[in-house]
Amino acid sequence: GTLVDSEPITTRVLVDFVEEFGLQLDHHEAIGWFAGRDMAGISKMIEKRLCRELPSDFVEQFRHRQAAALETDVRPIDGAVELLNAIRIPIALASNAPRAKIEINLRVSGLTGFFPDERVFSAYDIEIWKPEPDLFIHAARAIGFDPAKCLIVEDSPAGFEAAARAGAHVACFLPGSKNESGENEGSENEPGADPFSADSRILDGAASVHSISKLKELLPIIEGRSSRKVTN
Repeated sequence: GTLVDSEPITTRVLVDFVEEFGLQLDHHEAIGWFAGRDMAGISKMIEKRLCRELPSDFVEQFRHRQAAALETDVRPIDGAVELLNAIRIPIALASNAPRAKIEINLRVSGLTGFFPDERVFSAYDIEIWKPEPDLFIHAARAIGFDPAKCLIVEDSPAGFEAAARAGAHVACFLPGSKNESGENEGSENEPGADPFSADSRILDGAASVHSISKLKELLPIIEGRSSRKVTN
């Protein structure tokens, strides 16, 4: 959700799907529940609300519907391409999503060229998901850097917690919160949705931005640190 506007699409698909099982969720509620979480955890949360188990192929069916929606609807976040073009330091992508979803998001949004395969990391590769810090630690070390010398951009509480526990600098991207004028500024698909709203304390000590283009102003934070690689 920090480079492509996938969270509203994924949440819409999930809300529509679970309604078929008798569970009605408000989109804002669902964003707060599910943003940045792994599907195993999401499935357990849904089962708890339903008080019964989901079908064994629930995740498979959801992934199929999700992929179809992303293929037609996913777009880059406004300013993402400009930001990536401006970055002159090593970057990587680390996501809780399976590689198939990452590939769709990058391909359909036209961002594949910014992230060669060796700079893309999925939690499914190591089978440890955010909010555990392992994915970020793994990604940083795989490209030769100490996590403490990295700036991680996150848009979910689970991701923020993982980045903080990894010892990295963290910037919270809040497209559904307030803009510089104090007005509500949501994504194109779902105005005003803010996964951090349930616990504002998670923002303590972190930089926050409401427009991806504003992240360019944070680049100097790590420009002087990025040349120091991990030595084993």
